[in-house]
Amino acid sequence: MTSLSFFPSRHLQTRSKYRPIIRCANERQALFNRIAPVYDNLNNVLSLGQHRVWKRMAVSWSGAKKGDCVLDLCCGSGDLAFLLSEKIGIEGKVTGLDFSNDQLVVASSRQNLLGKACYKNIVWVEGDALDLPFPDSYFDAITIGYGLRNVVDKPKAMEEMFRVLKPGSKASVLDFNKSLHPLTTSVQEWMIDNVVVRVASGYGLAKEYRYLKSSISEFLTGKQLEKLALEVGFSDAKYYEVGGGLMGNLVVTRFLLILSLFSLSFADPRITEVATFCGTKHSPQNSTFVLEETDILTDLVQAQNWGSHTFGNNPKSYILSECMDDLSPADCLLCFSELRRILPQCLLSTNSARIYLDGCFLRYENYEFYGEFLDKEHDAVVCNSVKVVNVTLEKNLEIPEMAGQAVVQAISTATGNDGYGTSEVKIGMGSVYALAQCWKTVNASGCSDCLHKAGNDIRKCMPRKGGKALNTGCYIRYSTTKFYNDKVDDSGEVMRKVLAVVLAISSFSLLAMLGAFVGYTGPSKTSKDNHLLSIPLGRNNFIRLSSAAINSKLNFKYETLEKATDSFNPLKKLGEGGAGSVYKGTLPDGRTVAVKRLFFNTRQWVDDFFNEVNLIGDIQHKNLVKLLGCSLEGPESLLVYEYVQNSSLDQIMFRKSFDEPNCDFFDTHFDIPLIYCYRLLDLSENIENIFGRWSENIYLHADKNKGQTLTWQQRFDIIVGIAEGLAYLHGGSEMRIIHRDIKCSNILLDETLTAKIADFGLVRSFAADKTHLSTGIAGTFGYMAPEYIVRGQLTEKADVYSFGVLVIEIVCGRRNNVFMQDSGSILHTVWKHYKLKTAHECVDSCLREDLPVKEVLDVLQIGLLCTQASASLRPCMSEVVQMLNNKDFMIPSPKQPPFMNSSLINSESSTVSGSSSKKPTYTFSKSCRTNLETNGHIEP
Repeated sequence: MTSLSFFPSRHLQTRSKYRPIIRCANERQALFNRIAPVYDNLNNVLSLGQHRVWKRMAVSWSGAKKGDCVLDLCCGSGDLAFLLSEKIGIEGKVTGLDFSNDQLVVASSRQNLLGKACYKNIVWVEGDALDLPFPDSYFDAITIGYGLRNVVDKPKAMEEMFRVLKPGSKASVLDFNKSLHPLTTSVQEWMIDNVVVRVASGYGLAKEYRYLKSSISEFLTGKQLEKLALEVGFSDAKYYEVGGGLMGNLVVTRFLLILSLFSLSFADPRITEVATFCGTKHSPQNSTFVLEETDILTDLVQAQNWGSHTFGNNPKSYILSECMDDLSPADCLLCFSELRRILPQCLLSTNSARIYLDGCFLRYENYEFYGEFLDKEHDAVVCNSVKVVNVTLEKNLEIPEMAGQAVVQAISTATGNDGYGTSEVKIGMGSVYALAQCWKTVNASGCSDCLHKAGNDIRKCMPRKGGKALNTGCYIRYSTTKFYNDKVDDSGEVMRKVLAVVLAISSFSLLAMLGAFVGYTGPSKTSKDNHLLSIPLGRNNFIRLSSAAINSKLNFKYETLEKATDSFNPLKKLGEGGAGSVYKGTLPDGRTVAVKRLFFNTRQWVDDFFNEVNLIGDIQHKNLVKLLGCSLEGPESLLVYEYVQNSSLDQIMFRKSFDEPNCDFFDTHFDIPLIYCYRLLDLSENIENIFGRWSENIYLHADKNKGQTLTWQQRFDIIVGIAEGLAYLHGGSEMRIIHRDIKCSNILLDETLTAKIADFGLVRSFAADKTHLSTGIAGTFGYMAPEYIVRGQLTEKADVYSFGVLVIEIVCGRRNNVFMQDSGSILHTVWKHYKLKTAHECVDSCLREDLPVKEVLDVLQIGLLCTQASASLRPCMSEVVQMLNNKDFMIPSPKQPPFMNSSLINSESSTVSGSSSKKPTYTFSKSCRTNLETNGHIEP
């Protein structure tokens, strides 16, 4: 077993340094929230799709396998999480964690829209990389894609990774490389300023993407990362660059692979370029399109070490790529990614390319060439420049004869071994090695003819130390140094000793292409609003919907809602979630409504969702946002809700430093959706007191002293309203309804500050005779009950847990996912003070004058009671309503909240010490419906 030694960062840093770290983290969180909607699109544009190849490599080298439990840290919009899910299958579990809720909204939406069965095993968690909410030794593998660079305390993040990773497992970290070469650095900075920022400015995100330059310059070098990983306790860490010396690269991608236990043999992926032949006919290709199509080829190459793909029309395009059979899948993928990097050099001017690397080959044409094996014009030989001077060899046998024997033996083996063979000829203390391989699309006779011709051609290189025959249908190489692998682990389960690989995004040719792209292309106005992938239902799909949907009394005409929202004018956009975008609209009768445009991916999902709509549509309560209807007849599906004037509790509680945003104050050349006004205000608050600046062309004036603070009575009334709304959902009809996503942003406030529960996209219902539902995990981390996260068991007590977190947030004026100095989460802080009988110190400082102290402390105690680790220790919402409304009601003493001891996550029955043994223990009834019917009696 490996010895585990932790990096003592918490002892080296003084406590006073933690507050600026948190402030910086919040600013970075706000930045990534702003770029979330277009993050994936911009990644594709700026890397020409290449970033997906690098991410596949990160997943491949993580060592994740079927059935594993894996973590994608700093998951962003979910690329690596989706790839991990495909690798581990439906038997495994992927947790995607990010500190940006907006990024997770995009990831969740993509998960629903992509619709692969294995994606159901992905859980999205909003959390902090510096305090991972998971037990020790929990994950079989960890990946980070472009995230470590943005973590403010990297030693602490590494320490947390080490803690939650199982011994013998691997963590794979992919990020930009910090170059120490002045020329490379200057080129990086020039391209960020003149290419990246220029493209991003078209999306109004110029300032956000300038952050890239500073984040790279402040990042650690490869050697520093190795040292840090070893100090944290990892047993091995290696850093290795490829392509970093190319002048003109925008960034060099660094891949750091950390092994926790084993140091295994290292194999060379052989990505040295042998020769590249571009066509002579002038016919530039759409490089972005071609590289996107090679994503399909990437999957094939990763699975079987070769692949071919045909795409396009008039003319069609054909592409073939193949690795030498001795390469492992991981090395093959690395080699193929280098081929992809080189390919655009040819596509800038022609429609033909042949690229030979030491370990792989790629050919691209506008005609079907798969069966070709000889070409007098293009077949070539590349010889080593050094002649053999080894005395031992010259004594025994001339090098031409030895090399000739090795080549003949390799050819003989290949013709009888599905086109692949190696050989070694030994004389004295010297050897000559040879490898022969035919491409998989060439038949047996063609393979034989190609290899024999290549064998004759390569003799021109003798007596050089090595030579390579590059024929149309085959490849031969000989060398006095062994270059091939004797044995390959095809299963991919055993990973070799670490590589850290840095791949270049582009050479000067890619720079030219990006420059041309910026000059001739820009994001359309429509694309800014439709940045999430969506599959509209359309009229044909509507015909296939259930009869219940067609005959519903809730049906609106699409044209009516389109006109009500001014054709979904971006200026009327109120917000966006995982299920769709919300717009303010005015109906012909003068009513103001909120219209949500939905994203769907399958008919069954639509039918299920419509059943939920029918269910919610029949429910009316003063503390529930009323669903007025829906439209399924147009090119997309819409939901219509009552419009609530005062926005969300989240906006008022945590974004209260400015008046209601008014886009008229912005001096800009393009329209600003209302949702971005809030984000601009957030940024302005971070930067200056009175004036804020966002990008180069948007200016904001706002007075931060005009905020609104909710009084205690207003907060108490809001808490009671939420409790009554949930109690009605849980037991007010024949079906029990669970919301699953109770949080501040889903509580709307009307003009009288009456709380209304909103966003029913995740609701589930089940009959009164069932104890629970087993369902896929969905919701917002920090508000999700432990038994739901671990086992997927859903009852009303999951909503109770979320309500408890929300109560504590309202009383304390602080988010649960914001970590403070010397404390941790808000649950941790309140529990600690509760035990010390100083819970009054947790109350929002704005409320500490003239407070009804007993009432406030009772509400905090109810919040803690609702967040118990065991569902049976939580009250039902009907019981909570009684506790809030009956001042004489005896409120039970709570136990410790979950996630403060790792054993809690493994067993609902586990308890944690901390409560006095003299206090009575209460067990609440499992059936909240029974409690409702018996006036909420609490059993001692």
